Amino acid sequence: MKKVGAAALVLVLWLGLGRASSAWPDVREVDHKTYVLSAAGDVAVENSSGDVEVIGWDRNEVDLTATKTAWSHDDLSRMQAVVNATPTGFGVRAVYPNDCSNCDLSLVLRVPRGARVTLRTSSGDVKAESITGAVRAESSSGDVGMTNVAGEMHLIATSGDINIDGSRGTIEAVASSGSIDASRLDGSADLVASSGDVSADFDRFDGVKTIRLESSSGDISLKVPRGAGFVIQATAVNGSIDSNLRLPIHERDSGADVAAQVGDGKVTAQLKTTSGDIDISMH
Repeated sequence: MKKVGAAALVLVLWLGLGRASSAWPDVREVDHKTYVLSAAGDVAVENSSGDVEVIGWDRNEVDLTATKTAWSHDDLSRMQAVVNATPTGFGVRAVYPNDCSNCDLSLVLRVPRGARVTLRTSSGDVKAESITGAVRAESSSGDVGMTNVAGEMHLIATSGDINIDGSRGTIEAVASSGSIDASRLDGSADLVASSGDVSADFDRFDGVKTIRLESSSGDISLKVPRGAGFVIQATAVNGSIDSNLRLPIHERDSGADVAAQVGDGKVTAQLKTTSGDIDISMH
């Protein structure tokens, strides 16, 4: 018999296990239910391992779709979406067994547009769309995405990016390890990234009073509407500042700063990055 080396034997075993695991199909179950909720009711969603998505619509009810996947029917049966529903408040919490293998419970909700929404997930993405009420969203390990949210937002991504597209309310966003990209804005914004870029693009200035963009290790970009008036203080501790406006940029050996007023100066803008560049531009 021909002898097989240790490395070759490990490779054969690894390939065999790979084929076996890939041939073991996931089991899946989709549950769909509807609940009554007032137009300005409270919605709270909590998930420890799965994505969460909330979409606003013109009905006074919550439409919940819970999608469960696992490696076995036993694991699937032990996962639950626990619901607490009243006419003024709706809550759903994903519950997992302690020894569940490859388990995932994703939640998609359609809720009244004016609902006040709170979303939390430990491992997964969080999304909200077409909401006029306030939104609080947090993900420990995943991205946070907001689209056409008119109410105020409080967003946290511990390990992931924050993306905002279309906002008319006040925004507070913190990304501990990721970037923040916000566009089509018309509201005050406080955006802070510990390790990542920060970008804010305002298409209107009607609802804006203050802007704060800060990054410990990343670039900062601010775009304002044509004719916008603001007072700006910007500091790049170890970087450069660039602008298509005639701003008095003071360059140093290891950084740059600028303090100036543009137009009526009704909006206050503060920009700071410790290790990165700053770009200030007008549409």
